[in-house]
Parts: sequence; structure tokens; C-alpha cells
Amino acid sequence: MINVREACIEAVRSYTSQATVRTPVLFIRSTDFSGRENKARHLERWTELAANGLEVAEVESSHKQMLIEPNVGLVAEAIRSSIETLLPRTGGNGSTSNVFKRSIQETANNDDT
Repeated sequence: MINVREACIEAVRSYTSQATVRTPVLFIRSTDFSGRENKARHLERWTELAANGLEVAEVESSHKQMLIEPNVGLVAEAIRSSIETLLPRTGGNGSTSNVFKRSIQETANNDDT
């Protein structure tokens, strides 16, 4: 029987992206992972791929607990802060900021219903 976890690990190890990310990248990681030397390769690789900059946010938690309250609130705040930082940099007609503003507004409208 194939071990799914082992298959996923092997897939990640053998995958190499050929593309460069053309938008700024927010890399969110747990403090649990940030202190491990064997995890430095993730940050190195994203630095190579992020042509328009890499912002790193660390969430005080374990990797498995990042998307569970109260840690998910910290993840959300990192995303919100990154978007707010990005908006002034990408302003203008038809820019990313307009897309983000529309998306944020749509989310707010959906929350009201």
C-alpha cells in the first residue's frame, strides 16, 4: 500500500518550479519552522522566485496550529497588513490595488448578509 504522506513528501522534494512569481509574495511561516535549519531552503527558494519582493511573516505557533484559533487571527493580520502595504505601491488605473480593493469590498459586503 502506498503511504500518502510519503508520496506527498517525495512530490515536494522532486518538484522544481520553472516560473518566476511576478507579484510581491507574502511568505507566512510558523516560528516552529523558522528556527529549523532544514527549513531555510524554503525561504531561499521563495527569494529566488519572488521577482517583485518577498515579505516574510512569522506566526508564533507550530506549523500544524497556524490555521486554528487564535493563531489564524495572526495569519489574517499578516495578510491584511501585507495588502495594506501593497495597495499604495501598486495604485493606479487597472492596477492590482483596484483588484484588491474590489475583493476586500466584496468580502465586506458578503459578511453583511
